[in-house]
Amino acid sequence: MNSVHTPSRLEPVDQHRRWLRILSILDACRWVGLTPVTTNSLHVIAYLSEVFAPVWQVKLLNGKVLKQLTSPYYPTLQQDVDRLIGMGLIRVDEMDVGRNDDGEPVLLPKFSLEVGRVEPILSALRELPGEEIDMDFLREVVQSFSILSDEQVPTSMNEDATYGDPAVDTGQVIDLGEWKKTEDTATSHVVDRIRELGENRLTSAEVIDMYVNHIAYRVNHGCR
Repeated sequence: MNSVHTPSRLEPVDQHRRWLRILSILDACRWVGLTPVTTNSLHVIAYLSEVFAPVWQVKLLNGKVLKQLTSPYYPTLQQDVDRLIGMGLIRVDEMDVGRNDDGEPVLLPKFSLEVGRVEPILSALRELPGEEIDMDFLREVVQSFSILSDEQVPTSMNEDATYGDPAVDTGQVIDLGEWKKTEDTATSHVVDRIRELGENRLTSAEVIDMYVNHIAYRVNHGCR
């Protein structure tokens, strides 16, 4: 790499980083006991890992997401999962049929890791500087996500301060830090408010737990 070359989000190194993030998320799901993981849940967890990145001060991998009627959707994540299945690192445990936003039937697989093949990769990843922090962060995100019931997950992100912004219509892209600072999202502002209420004594893990609990409360009580 020369001094004038900067890697872009489209280059293979970033693709590999996305793959490792997906494997780490599914490993966290296994650790929490949430496997197999539905497609919607995987996209919601990926969204939470991006929107909470500033809380843990970890690197954002995808600063934009497509807003749908139900869960957030990352086209590249879906493509990456398909590739990881083809590589034998992820397996499809179940296959259901559902409906997309247009009412058309779609296949809804549930995923889990091929642990025997993935564990050597994750073990090597844990040994790299800084990676264990990222993996601990993803475990905390998944642990907090587990608060949500299966019935709550499909509409839960509509209660998130950023995703639920009525100024952003369905089908539009939500900016999580692609064009503006990650600290400027509506979710980050709510997180700052939670910290203030806790007199800055709350850990990052506690802040995330409180925020997701707030989402679950709003889903249960139909808050708007």
